[in-house]
Amino acid sequence: MTDTFWRSRGVTVHRCGPGLLVDDGAQAWLVAVPSAVEHHPAVRAALPRLCGLVVPADHVPELAGWLGILDAAHRAGVDALAVLHPLSADRIGVLCEAWNHGWPDGPRLAVDATAPGTPLDADGIDVAFDGEGGVVVTVDGVRIARTAGAGVAHRRLARDADLAVIVVRGAAPLDLGALATQPGDLWIVDADGHAWASGLDGDT
Repeated sequence: MTDTFWRSRGVTVHRCGPGLLVDDGAQAWLVAVPSAVEHHPAVRAALPRLCGLVVPADHVPELAGWLGILDAAHRAGVDALAVLHPLSADRIGVLCEAWNHGWPDGPRLAVDATAPGTPLDADGIDVAFDGEGGVVVTVDGVRIARTAGAGVAHRRLARDADLAVIVVRGAAPLDLGALATQPGDLWIVDADGHAWASGLDGDT
């Protein structure tokens, strides 16, 4: 584990700004889609096996970031992508419809939305959003949580994760004592994805 990538049981997670690339070597998923993420070296390498985009409510992509990753996937030969998001992020459906109609030669986007707490199962990944803007993804039995804050509810989302990515926003107080009890591995980042701290507590 480093400040920018983590590996456990064949699953590698790269921190790409405020987004995450989850890659098991056969399939890759982006969790949150920051602008210019397609230029990240790990994302460039994983583009041919990119299966989908997981879009938490706290990080709905800007149009430029959306078009950038979809165009890069198209150039890498990707024919279709799943797009998973919570029902509250309804702008995602609009972006996907605009892409499917405006770029007919690009990857087809299959959109699936769910209410908080209701899991989605899509081609090798299980996804569950919470009501606070966070998400838990499970790939090959490895659980990765990305929270939308560092409060009690956010920490609860991350409690059983193998890797918890705690997003600290603004000047919100940070209870380092409570975070130290996190049983899995931990990244603490700001809203732009810059590392506050990382800790290692477990077998990778």
